[in-house]
Amino acid sequence: MGEGCEIYARPPSTGRNSTRPLLRAAELAKEETMNSSKSSSSLLLATLLLPSACAIPSIDIIPRYGTMDVSGDYAAKGSSADLNTAGLQEDDGYIGGRVDLDMGWPTISFSTQTTTHDGTGVLTDTLEVDGVVIPAAAIVNTDLDLSVHNLCVTYSIVPIPFFDVLDVGLGFGASLIQIDASIQEQAGNFDTINADEDVPLPTLAARIDLDLGNFEASALFMGMSLDLGDVAADYYDFDVLAQYKVFGLENRFRAAIGLGYRSTAMDFEYEDSGDQIEVNVDLDGPYLALNFSF
Repeated sequence: MGEGCEIYARPPSTGRNSTRPLLRAAELAKEETMNSSKSSSSLLLATLLLPSACAIPSIDIIPRYGTMDVSGDYAAKGSSADLNTAGLQEDDGYIGGRVDLDMGWPTISFSTQTTTHDGTGVLTDTLEVDGVVIPAAAIVNTDLDLSVHNLCVTYSIVPIPFFDVLDVGLGFGASLIQIDASIQEQAGNFDTINADEDVPLPTLAARIDLDLGNFEASALFMGMSLDLGDVAADYYDFDVLAQYKVFGLENRFRAAIGLGYRSTAMDFEYEDSGDQIEVNVDLDGPYLALNFSF
């Protein structure tokens, strides 16, 4: 070929104008994939958070009045006195209360009550504590003041209650048991054996709530068994309440009347002035309740 004359084989056009449609299509596909992923994640997150977001915290204030039967025994140095034979009877009535704070997923419950039991009876066995001896068959005056304070947090097992009718929760809490007791001989030297103990305990908790419109029922259980060598404790508390709404609107202020039953069992072993003491007390009885919900 002559000088200054060059021939080139020209490849197909690869300019920006020819590739732009392909790049734009790829970008759109990528954006669609990302948007779809974000939408799925947002939907899942909204589903998980919906119960908490939609739940409006509510509080139930439940004053109660009831009676408690008492039974059990007091033991020291291998000797044991039956509390009923020693004179303890059903109390004359007590005023207690419970507060439930429903925050959607967790529910915080606090309850308190103090019962007083006293009477005159006979010792079934000789008792000796800290050098004080009261012989068997002695006539004694027996007093027992028993306070039970419970605090627990329970979490619903499922995010959304079953058809808004049944809800079940599990959790943990703490209890404080305060015992102030005395057994005093009526004759002789009027010797007195005292027991004054505050027993704090960690507990497990379970809750069941049933909502049938104007009728509601609930059950709350707390308990724990511990053995720490010199100190051992078994504690169980079961509280069931059925109530009927007499005033109020849905999710607004409402009032209800209720009937409940509570059973508390405790068994403590501890050392007092070198003596090994065991206190076993069972309490159970019905109560009337009002429920003010906000």
